[in-house]
Amino acid sequence: MKRYHILLTACAGLLLASCNYLDVEPGDTITEDRFWTTANGVALEQYCHTYYPRLIVGHGDPRSYSTSPMFGGDMQTDNILAGAANQIAFGKNVKTQSDGAWNWSTVRGCNAFLANYKKTPANALEQKHYAGEIYFFKAWDYFNKMKRFGDVPWYDKVLDKKDPGLYKKRDSRTLVTDSIIMCLDRAIEYLPMLTDVSKVSKDAALMLKARVCLYEGTWRRYRKMEGDEKLLKMAYDAAGELMRPEYKHSLYSEGGPDMCYFNLFIQDNYKGNPEIILADEPTSSLDSKLSANVLRLLKTYNKVHKRSIIMASHDTRAISFTDRVLFLDDGKIYNELRRKENESREEFLVRIENADRKFLR
Repeated sequence: MKRYHILLTACAGLLLASCNYLDVEPGDTITEDRFWTTANGVALEQYCHTYYPRLIVGHGDPRSYSTSPMFGGDMQTDNILAGAANQIAFGKNVKTQSDGAWNWSTVRGCNAFLANYKKTPANALEQKHYAGEIYFFKAWDYFNKMKRFGDVPWYDKVLDKKDPGLYKKRDSRTLVTDSIIMCLDRAIEYLPMLTDVSKVSKDAALMLKARVCLYEGTWRRYRKMEGDEKLLKMAYDAAGELMRPEYKHSLYSEGGPDMCYFNLFIQDNYKGNPEIILADEPTSSLDSKLSANVLRLLKTYNKVHKRSIIMASHDTRAISFTDRVLFLDDGKIYNELRRKENESREEFLVRIENADRKFLR
């Protein structure tokens, strides 16, 4: 009996151990609670980067026949003579009820950020800055939806799958417009002035507010609806603020009156261009500064979440961000370096370059 008692006790212990093991968080993912309690300023920046490619688009791939949202939008106005009559430009468009634009992932992500960013260990200035970016993206996404669908439901919190709010009716266009403007006013308050045209700024928020108010004010005026004058005055004020001397914006004039407009749209780098407020720069992936930022993000992830990252590269500057370097030749390791305690990246870079020039061949 004693033997069976021992075996029974051992089996019970294994069962308990199994239960504890099943309760352990998976090591290859980050839980939502853990992200918000560990996210520093770099992590918040990375979160915001999710929405740049979703909303900031240029004229699309010049080698493709597909129409970008910007180019397609111009076809809906008198800016471009299209190949055929445009239903929207000619006032014959019927308001759609649903299509691919009826997607709420951006709104949900923005709401999740706004509900949690103050829990993070990032400093107050970083929290405020990236909250400003998120308010900007939420406003822009809703503006696109309002133009596409008219009345849409306004969500100001994250919903779970059982929340009745998932099935709420569309809110009035007036409520949605006022809420978009509220988000833009927060963005204007939180964001700094323009320093990088590929980043959201106070300038961009003022520009979008002027655009939203001009669009909606005009829309109401032609339909004899209330509130048009107030919205047009807000558009005037936002544009006027952006034209103040301290924002340093002006029309691009390189090449003179005959060529300046053409020259404006053939550049691959808009840094320092006084007419550009926000740009999708196609060469950003080749920018050394951006590459360094990506490597710093990986370094932060490694430190915060205790995860190893393996990288293969011939770029010694990229390699210098690591803690350990293995030199390979024909698939075999022939040399190894480890970063010393308190050794700077620049010092480690010198050791890498001097260690063995064979890997550079």
